[in-house]
Amino acid sequence: MLSDYGCWRIHKAVVAHFTSKKYDIFEYRGRTTADSEEHFKKSRAKGIFKIVAREVASVREATEFFLANIIYTGEDQIFEIDVAKDRYIRWLKEKESLTFFMSEQISNLPGDCMDGNPPKLFEMLVRGGVSPQTVFALDRELHFLHSWEKNYFGIGNYPTVISKLGKFLRYNDTKLKKVISEKFDNETISV
Repeated sequence: MLSDYGCWRIHKAVVAHFTSKKYDIFEYRGRTTADSEEHFKKSRAKGIFKIVAREVASVREATEFFLANIIYTGEDQIFEIDVAKDRYIRWLKEKESLTFFMSEQISNLPGDCMDGNPPKLFEMLVRGGVSPQTVFALDRELHFLHSWEKNYFGIGNYPTVISKLGKFLRYNDTKLKKVISEKFDNETISV
């Protein structure tokens, strides 16, 4: 079982991974500069990490708990614990059959999902109509996140969060490429 301090350290690393363009949780093995026990003792949010520590059984589960609560909102949202647990359960369900899940979402996208300012796909992401994992897979083939970040203000951390999601995902890349090319084969992508 993890301690509340251990959960806090993992949380700091996951947040840094998804909000900083330079920090990579895998490269630094979860270490951050602000993860000392003194920093933890000064934190006003210690209680939430005690709750999370009771909910998760391993470093991996804690990492995925915090990851789920960043990717579905574009920012760090763990302080409503029941909602945070629901996001974690959603992550686990989608992770179970990720290739199938993303293939279904891509196949069901409207043909004009890349149109608009910002694109309809972004609006679907924010409303929960399409998952960050699916947007990641689409971006690997269609390369639009950089344009989103550059051209659309007020979209928060979504481009950074989504672009750094890849190392956490396991799916059949070949199958998704086929689904994406079938969906967008003859369409003009205006990103």
